[in-house]
Amino acid sequence: EVFGYDEKRLVLTPDQSCFETFLRESEGLLFLQGIKASVHTLIRQDFQENYLPNGMRDRERNSLERGMPLAGHRAAFKGNEAYYIEKIWTAGAAQRYCLEAESYGSTIDKLRTLVRFARDHDIELRLFFSPVHARMLILAREAGLWTMIEEVKRAVVQVIAEDAARNLARKPFQLRDFHTFSRITTEPVPTLDDKDTKMKWYWEVSHYKWATGNLVLDRVLEHSEPSREVHADFGVLLTAKNIED
Repeated sequence: EVFGYDEKRLVLTPDQSCFETFLRESEGLLFLQGIKASVHTLIRQDFQENYLPNGMRDRERNSLERGMPLAGHRAAFKGNEAYYIEKIWTAGAAQRYCLEAESYGSTIDKLRTLVRFARDHDIELRLFFSPVHARMLILAREAGLWTMIEEVKRAVVQVIAEDAARNLARKPFQLRDFHTFSRITTEPVPTLDDKDTKMKWYWEVSHYKWATGNLVLDRVLEHSEPSREVHADFGVLLTAKNIED
């Protein structure tokens, strides 16, 4: 047996013609299927991976950086914000993000499983809420999702607290909150006609720059770098004691 072989492609009887075979092949060669395959091949010819083997974005191939001089930060912010509003926050129930879905189960239960796995295998787990720009927080509030954001934070804190209660003799896992208003996340955004000003901390509303990522790593890993700024309001340690503050 030859996989992918179809005898019907051949001229098998005197009643058949080469033209009939051509019509069968033309579906893949000339029409939609063939066009899609050709376009895909052309696109992949110049494809360059944007991420390094360690999972970090390759700074030399940063599409955000390449496109910013053409559009400017404000245009990038507005485009990304429109996507979240139209495709996620105001989309149907199947598209909206949530803590639990029938096809997926409970996100929080999966987090509990991850925490237990880390504890059972002596993995030092450090969690954090990512630092989106303050404009994203405001948009989420206007979309009526602020309560859900608070519920997510409370639920994650509860999972960490449960683990700590089961392991009183061991160091608690840390959870830091960058997903809030701070000196970093409230960085001013240039006007729409200003394509020259470069923001220090953000590319657009949901993607932050290398410098911001370094600050996040410093806080999460409790590392001090003399050349980098330290902001007390950026990456607050969340616990059951201060979650309602």
